[in-house]
Amino acid sequence: MKVAVVEDDEAMNEYIRELLVLEGFDVDVYFLGSKFLKELKKKYYNCIIMDINLRKMSGYNIIKEVKSNPETYGDFNFLILSSRIEQKDINKGLKFGAADYLKKPFDDEELILRVNLLVSRDREIQIDRKKYKEMLFDFKDKKAYYNYEVYQLTNKENKLLKCLVLNAGIIVLKEKLFYEVWGEMHIYGNKSLEVCISRLRSKIPYLKDNLINLKGIGYKLSE
Repeated sequence: MKVAVVEDDEAMNEYIRELLVLEGFDVDVYFLGSKFLKELKKKYYNCIIMDINLRKMSGYNIIKEVKSNPETYGDFNFLILSSRIEQKDINKGLKFGAADYLKKPFDDEELILRVNLLVSRDREIQIDRKKYKEMLFDFKDKKAYYNYEVYQLTNKENKLLKCLVLNAGIIVLKEKLFYEVWGEMHIYGNKSLEVCISRLRSKIPYLKDNLINLKGIGYKLSE
């Protein structure tokens, strides 16, 4: 499970990283909000630990930016870790979209428990929400997001893309795709799959160069 730590105090940043690594988490650390936002467009985290008192851009504004633009960044569970302990500060963080709020100084075991809780919650829903390169797919709502555009998917388009996105970089056989989408074995000469693929490429231009046809074998999304 991947966790990001956004904290500009180097000692605290390293302490949290080591704590999480010992618990088996894959951890990325950030000191600047701008660097974090840039990387978030390309990465996915099961939980993000966010300090509030960052240089230049506050943690509040970072959470607000991410939560207001899911088509750009994705949707994430934020755990605010802050020395601000007044109720108004906690309410502000939750209002902006944080999933949890923990006060500094913190108990190590409590931090791990709270991170595990958010990771478990994310694990339950992440199959319905997936990033692929610069795109975000919400398979539950049958929508694809790219560059501030929202594409509504049909049932069959949604099933087809879900199978391809979950296997990105891997060749998915035509027979498997056909069965996943239409629920029956593929019959030679049936062009329904090819028609659906063509329609997706026309609907979502970003897929034109990334949805690869391995003639006679199957399809894959490029890595």
